[in-house]
Amino acid sequence: MENTSSWPPPPKVDRGIPSWSWAAFDGPVTFYGQTWFSGSRGKQFGSDGEERWVKKPPAIQVKDAHTQLSSPWPFGRVSSGEISLSSWAIEVTVSEERCGRDLSAPSFLRKCYNLTDHGTHMCSATLYFDIDPPELPEITVVCLQLGTGKSARNKPSIADNGLVLMKAESEQPEVYRRVGMFDVGSKDEDWLALRRERTIRIV
Repeated sequence: MENTSSWPPPPKVDRGIPSWSWAAFDGPVTFYGQTWFSGSRGKQFGSDGEERWVKKPPAIQVKDAHTQLSSPWPFGRVSSGEISLSSWAIEVTVSEERCGRDLSAPSFLRKCYNLTDHGTHMCSATLYFDIDPPELPEITVVCLQLGTGKSARNKPSIADNGLVLMKAESEQPEVYRRVGMFDVGSKDEDWLALRRERTIRIV
């Protein structure tokens, strides 16, 4: 039986902040931005020597987004928020058994979970969570692509990058919360064969 009672942990900050917001994380935040999720065919260099990434149309579409304010003040707290995204996605089951050192990004210090270990080949995707689980129970997550470009783990190759999402406690279908990120080789044949276009609501 699936045990998710100990992970993911409840948010340490205001529970009204949606999981997709930077404000939902109690700790240092890094913004990757367009320079990370815009590469498609490698890098070029301008006359000033600065690295330029060849841009590719984004894989994701924002279908809807809104927040509910806790007070009339427009810059105050929010009581809830939701964003609806449409993109390529796969659904996978992962547990601590799939945790392994990532030799392709040795300077990345977070725990990584691979989908190619233990004799089961399901694309070369690597998952890493916003908060490292002490021991990850068996959970089912959705990997939803944001774009193509540099990996957040500073891997040298072009990768498809995106969010790791887990079912939220909701009576409505297709409602998820963000729990981490993933990347996968943009030309990985198994990823390209397994992915399906999905529209997912994130709270």
